Amino acid sequence: MDHAVRQAQRATGRPPITVATRPGTGSGLLADVLRIYGALAAASPTEIVFTAAQPGALREGTADVAVICDSDKGDDLEIAQLASERPMALLPTGHPVAERGAVTLAELRAHPDYLPQCPTEPLDVVMDRVALGRLVVVVGESAADRLGRSVTAVPVADLPPTDLELAWSPHARHPDLARFLHTARAIAARQPGQGQAS
Repeated sequence: MDHAVRQAQRATGRPPITVATRPGTGSGLLADVLRIYGALAAASPTEIVFTAAQPGALREGTADVAVICDSDKGDDLEIAQLASERPMALLPTGHPVAERGAVTLAELRAHPDYLPQCPTEPLDVVMDRVALGRLVVVVGESAADRLGRSVTAVPVADLPPTDLELAWSPHARHPDLARFLHTARAIAARQPGQGQAS
């Protein structure tokens, strides 16, 4: 969003909508949501909190809405599905498996540098560790937008897609949250390969 637009929004005195998300998710769908919502008439300003504990930010009240994976949700949050992402293994370019069309989870587990959970480090650090041959990890396919020449993403054939979801507290009181959620769902529904968000 243009800096002048953000400044004009803040001048209205409306509180910002704070979005919690993991580091490395600033491109793709979230960027589209922020850009399109921000262009709406009288839209509230938005702020981003990068954290690996997005549900915790909602429960603590430091965020109004969060982008989460389906495995992160709890029973105390409201949920709307945004999109599904294929799991992709990040491997150093030139690795024998990196040239294949797909890899299995068993093959990844046999790799000495494989971690079953992505480290809670910025995505740039994760990519550097992969490029240097110090890490093999599975991420969502949107992370592939951030690959450099030294890292290759290979689909993991035997892992199911991961659902990306918006989560918010049922006690959330931000006056423009409903419009933000409606905008995000409408944008997600237009993504290639996505059905109507629930």
